[in-house]
Amino acid sequence: MLCLSIPRGKSEMIRYEKLDGPFGRSVYGLDLADGIPDGKFQRLTKALYDHRVLVLKNQACSVDQYLKFGRLWGTPIQHVVHTSRTPDYPDLLSVGNLPDKDDVSRNSAAFWHTDQAY
Repeated sequence: MLCLSIPRGKSEMIRYEKLDGPFGRSVYGLDLADGIPDGKFQRLTKALYDHRVLVLKNQACSVDQYLKFGRLWGTPIQHVVHTSRTPDYPDLLSVGNLPDKDDVSRNSAAFWHTDQAY
């Protein structure tokens, strides 16, 4: 397992661990609920460019904080399937294929290319 660390401050680090596949990294040491300052976002952008996929697990952020993070990457485009949009947050698409999801969420999994590149 390859681990790369980038200093965040006196004792905080952003750590990247290689995923099992040929590309991608898991990211540790970022808390979306705290927001991402410009310098850290620039490093995160470079990591995305270098590794193509970043996985930020176990984030305990609100929907508003999640959207704020998403908007750092650009202006969201609302999905063309309006019934799949999250009611109070039309910039988010509700996707899932587990039995506990409603039919709309499960059917939206067929349109998982939320970047509309299908």
